[in-house]
Amino acid sequence: MKNLITIVLVMISMAVNAQDSTVVLSSKTFGKDNTIALSKKEGWVFKSGNDSTWADTNLNTADWKKLKPADFTDKMVDKNGKLEGWFRLKIKLDSTLQDSISGIGLTSGVWAASDVYINGKLFYSFGNTGLNNTSFKEYNATNKLPILLPLNTNEEYIIAVHFSDKINQYDFNKRLRADYSSLITITAPNYANQYYNNTLQYTQLNLGVSVFLLVLMLLFWLIYFQNKEEKHLFAIALTVSFLLFSWIQIPLFIDLSFGILTLYGFVDTSSFVLFFTQIPFTVGIILNKRISKVHWVFASILLVVYFICIYTNIYQNVLVLVLIGSAGCISIYYIISARKTIIGARWAAVIGLLLNIIYSLFFIFIQQVQLDTSKTFDNISFVFALTIFPISLLVYVSMWFKETRKVVEENASKILQITEEKKELLEGQNIILEKQVTERTRDLNQSLENLKSTQSQLIQSEKMASLGELTAGIAHEIQNPLNFVNNFSELSSELMDEIEEERTKSLESRDEQLVSEILGDLKQNLSKITHHGKRADSIVKGMLEHSRTSTGEKALTDLNVLADEFLRLSYHGIRAKDKRFNADFKLELDPNLPKVAVVSQDIGRVLLNLINNAFYACSERNSSAKNESLLQAQPDSDFKPLVTVSTKKTERGIEISVADNGNGIPKEIKDKIFQPFFTTKPTGQGTGLGLSLSYDIVKAHGGELKVTSGMLLGTRFLIELPIS
Repeated sequence: MKNLITIVLVMISMAVNAQDSTVVLSSKTFGKDNTIALSKKEGWVFKSGNDSTWADTNLNTADWKKLKPADFTDKMVDKNGKLEGWFRLKIKLDSTLQDSISGIGLTSGVWAASDVYINGKLFYSFGNTGLNNTSFKEYNATNKLPILLPLNTNEEYIIAVHFSDKINQYDFNKRLRADYSSLITITAPNYANQYYNNTLQYTQLNLGVSVFLLVLMLLFWLIYFQNKEEKHLFAIALTVSFLLFSWIQIPLFIDLSFGILTLYGFVDTSSFVLFFTQIPFTVGIILNKRISKVHWVFASILLVVYFICIYTNIYQNVLVLVLIGSAGCISIYYIISARKTIIGARWAAVIGLLLNIIYSLFFIFIQQVQLDTSKTFDNISFVFALTIFPISLLVYVSMWFKETRKVVEENASKILQITEEKKELLEGQNIILEKQVTERTRDLNQSLENLKSTQSQLIQSEKMASLGELTAGIAHEIQNPLNFVNNFSELSSELMDEIEEERTKSLESRDEQLVSEILGDLKQNLSKITHHGKRADSIVKGMLEHSRTSTGEKALTDLNVLADEFLRLSYHGIRAKDKRFNADFKLELDPNLPKVAVVSQDIGRVLLNLINNAFYACSERNSSAKNESLLQAQPDSDFKPLVTVSTKKTERGIEISVADNGNGIPKEIKDKIFQPFFTTKPTGQGTGLGLSLSYDIVKAHGGELKVTSGMLLGTRFLIELPIS
């Protein structure tokens, strides 16, 4: 019976006194930061899961576990990464808070969503735990002010906190995420004002330093891109870039999710590590020291170890000291080994680095021993430790530019002095050279006159040669009309004798009809004598015109007549020189060809030269057709030499073609045929100026002289002349 009574009494005691401990809050409970870390206080009870009835003030918490939020770890997360449960705590505000009771507030500094109940009623929700079947939403506590608590002094209150969170098991910040030491924090009345001022001061400080470092970074990169051969400028720009990315606090201005913030934190931390890793490299390059392999290996190992520690969240503070100390030791090693070469601008970088190391260690020491310093002092100290090295690099760059400019000016002065000396030397040499140039110019002018004279003689020689080639043809052409004149003269003389004979007869026996017929025949003979006389006269005039020096004046010319005349002259001229020569020629003239303004003597000379060459090519092939090898290459032994001269009007102007069926021009000499003095004829048979002069004459008329040829396929020269 006694045992039964004892059990009943214990159960009643558990039901009534399940949460009998009460946390009393007074004015002395607040810390220097005007907050009470309620999550770290004893008296909390915890139960995993979720039940809305767990906020009830009369709830029996006997089966709840004694656990304060600050002792919570990531090991309590389930396999799905979900974390959910309830905390309960009984609090009481004593009378020392009576005057400030209206300003006491509540904040949450964790990413977990939470619902805070006071005496069973929902007071405030931080984020969204999924209450009322809504979706989960984490809570970002950045720049959030406290919520005022509706509490009175000397009364007990039960604080029930339902929290919910989702944690990625592979997130290297999962320990930070599962840290609930600031799940519930009580704030004093002046906390909001203090928090606002501190946040504003820190934001302004961060913004100012960020802008300063950004301008400095852009300046250094701009200087580097203007001087890419200077490696130390690249190292300086890289160092300041790492410092900027490790300092700028984007979350102060933008609300970010925990995942984005974690990624940002990784970039921020990596930049911080790279900044201190880069410092020794920058110092070594500035001091012109070769970066040793040991330095590279040490830096690589340090980076790997640091990132491992970041992921595991182990010994980060110690590693920061090791990182700063290592960067300082390696940099000091470079400074000591290069102490004899540290002059001028290098001192600025060295002094800035030493001050940075000393002040950084001093600042860390203050933080570790937790000296009682003001927030302003801490901010100024941190900014000084942060910016002293970049500022020293700016001073270094400015001094380096000054020194470089001085060196350039000294070199320029030396170069100027050398230039003046060389100038004096050159002036003396110029006088000598001017005399030599004058003498050489006189000699060259004389040589030029001789060349001009020789050229004129050669041109005249070529003209005379072509005139000589025309002589036989002209003689043959003159012979024909002269034969007609002689023949008709003899006939006319015989007819006159017949008239005289008739005149001796009497009027009765005289045959007047015969006399009239004879007189008619005489008239016809005289007309033919006149025609052939004029023909001979035109041939002589043409010869004189060809031999005469060209005036260069253009006149409207019938190119058909010109082509016909010179084709016949060329043929008869060659035939008169070589009785064995025999070739056919053919004219294909465009009857609608308009007259063209040309210098007829010059174009005639071109036609004569081309036609002569065509007949020569035909003659050469005809004479070599007996060769057995050529007979094999050209099975047709009935070769008939043929020269074809044709004219045609085209859209571009007038075309005159001179084609033969000779041996053709070999490819290796085709590009040389228009060069002066180049000839394929035997010595004594050509000057090598014919085609060259012809090419120049056609060019002077605004035309083109082209050639197409193939072995045993003949050659075709094409003259293209504009109509206007």
